[in-house]
Amino acid sequence: EATADFAVDDTEAALAKLGRATTEAPDSFEAWHALAEVNLSLRRLDAALAAGERAHAGRQRPERQRARSCARF
Repeated sequence: EATADFAVDDTEAALAKLGRATTEAPDSFEAWHALAEVNLSLRRLDAALAAGERAHAGRQRPERQRARSCARF
């Protein structure tokens, strides 16, 4: 839904939904990545960088790497 809001230029709705998504699923790469993209489009560079770093930090956690490896089998 946030992506659809962003696509029709409703960035405030997108930011609100992504804020809820990152609170409810703090390890969600997709939510943090989308938040970074929306903030970047608004030239909120510090917020975009912080969200991008958070997105990639979640992907680097060893327990997440193990879970992904196990899910393949």
